[in-house]
Amino acid sequence: TFVKIISCKLQATSCKLQATSCKLQAASCKLQATSYKLQAASCKLQVQKEMKIFFVRTPKPKRFNIKPRYYDEEKEKLKQRKIELGLSDSDDPSIRLRSRIQREWHKDSRRKRRKTDSYRTIFYLALLIILIYLIFFN
Repeated sequence: TFVKIISCKLQATSCKLQATSCKLQAASCKLQATSYKLQAASCKLQVQKEMKIFFVRTPKPKRFNIKPRYYDEEKEKLKQRKIELGLSDSDDPSIRLRSRIQREWHKDSRRKRRKTDSYRTIFYLALLIILIYLIFFN
């Protein structure tokens, strides 16, 4: 009987030890899961940091600054003026003819405009003189 009591107590203690061991294994699993979560968070943070560095420090384009050896300022001004006026330096005869016709047409339109402007000015002066005469001398 005394041996049975001790054997029962030993069995109970071994069951308690097994339960404690199971609890320790569960705690170990939880600890391992937490460790994995921390590693994942660390990796995520590192990726975000790398992406931040990637977005902040974009490489700037290399500059290409070449200075011409010979620079003729008058030639550049003439070229720019030709572009503004619509003239061309082409060797194609049809393009040269077209640009020449356009120049002549613009010259003619300017002449006509000047003529009409001068006629209009003379008309207004005559009208003004007539009005002054009618107001003051009648």
